[in-house]
Amino acid sequence: MKKYFSNIWNAIKTIFDGMSITFSYLLQKPITVQYPDRTEKPVKEMLPEGYRGLLGVDIDRCTACKNCMRACPIDCIDLEGARTELKKGLTLLYFNIHLGKCMYCGLCVEACPTKPPSIYFTKEFEGAEYDIDKLVYVYVPPEETERRIKLAKEYKKKLAEKKQQ
Repeated sequence: MKKYFSNIWNAIKTIFDGMSITFSYLLQKPITVQYPDRTEKPVKEMLPEGYRGLLGVDIDRCTACKNCMRACPIDCIDLEGARTELKKGLTLLYFNIHLGKCMYCGLCVEACPTKPPSIYFTKEFEGAEYDIDKLVYVYVPPEETERRIKLAKEYKKKLAEKKQQ
């Protein structure tokens, strides 16, 4: 019986402790910042140097070496390169990043051999989407991908013809 009343007293005491903290905050001035309407300057300008936001890719600088794809521990990067007449070395056919899987570790950025890296972190951080398929960022548009694949096939065909001669 003593334990029963002790449990009731303990419950009343803990409720009182919790409510006293709640009521103490009722008397304080709120410190909530109404984002994004009432910040003193844009949030992107307030982010520190080295902030890891969404990934960006400079497709003109990318050499299609696949180092970033190999360095990614969760395989969220998908790219393909082929030889074409567009530039010396490999031409990027497509480059997709599934940001829904990305854990923003930075291994892909460190693995990139180009200086500055062709894959980099942006100051963009608002990536909320209703559909998970919209989190796959396609950096080479589909029509450009088709054109580049066609050029790669033509280049391969020309090389095969040169070897036969």
